[in-house]
Amino acid sequence: MDLPGRVEFVSVLDEENWHRTPIGWNTSDWLLTTGKLRGKACVMGEQSGIKKVCLGERGDYWVRLHSNAKPRHGSTPVYEDNACVKLFRVLENIHTTITKLRAEPPEDIRGIVYASPKHIAEDLGEAASGITHDQLLEMLVKPTMNLGVVRGGTMINIVPDACEAEVAFCVPIGMSRESLHAAVSRVVKESGSVTLELLGESQSDPSYTKPDSRIARALKEEAADVLGVAPEFYVTQGTSDANVFRKHGVDTCFYGPGDFENTHGYNESVSISAVTKIAQIYLKAAARYFA
Repeated sequence: MDLPGRVEFVSVLDEENWHRTPIGWNTSDWLLTTGKLRGKACVMGEQSGIKKVCLGERGDYWVRLHSNAKPRHGSTPVYEDNACVKLFRVLENIHTTITKLRAEPPEDIRGIVYASPKHIAEDLGEAASGITHDQLLEMLVKPTMNLGVVRGGTMINIVPDACEAEVAFCVPIGMSRESLHAAVSRVVKESGSVTLELLGESQSDPSYTKPDSRIARALKEEAADVLGVAPEFYVTQGTSDANVFRKHGVDTCFYGPGDFENTHGYNESVSISAVTKIAQIYLKAAARYFA
């Protein structure tokens, strides 16, 4: 098919776990910053399923927290003067603080944000059992916090002299990463016993592509033609390299075969039928985009 514009296929190795590059972190950011990759629109093959198109996502804010204390024999402890205890109490205070924060999505994406919990419930499958619509919505309009890694102590009968934790926050659309960092930093500073370090390999602001953009309309219209029903727009609770592309002014959607429930699990797979239909939609959407 002859197109009046250029279409490029790009595959990077570090979408899940950003790698260091000559200018910072993340291969996609390096390609876009150096001009090795250029464009006005992007379709990512992330698994959305064929019945919906993802227009937006939360941002990443990752930190490492560290505390210290004087080591001594465990039989003579002062409970509070323990590196692990100090850190755990600050973590609880941080969690309490961020649960009071709430973002208001911009008007042009607000309706899609508020309609997205049903799609997230479908994505999560059994994992969403017992979770209400309002709880899923809270995940999209409030920051969330995952305590992923904790290191501390050497023996059960020695008071730990050091403890550190790596924490991943997700930043909702309508809130900046900087404002969340300010809130977390205040708690850390007030503690007087914990320090904070940004993990540079994963920092991104939330972002979205407008539903009336050319690429979003092209995908929706051509998917409707292939599938017989128009896919719905939604925003996801996760993050991807789409944030990086949008930061560089590239309208980006993700639309690909596969279901989130099966992602990163045993026997991860996609159906041949879905791959075939998605391929047809990609080709037709590219033609419509350039029309």
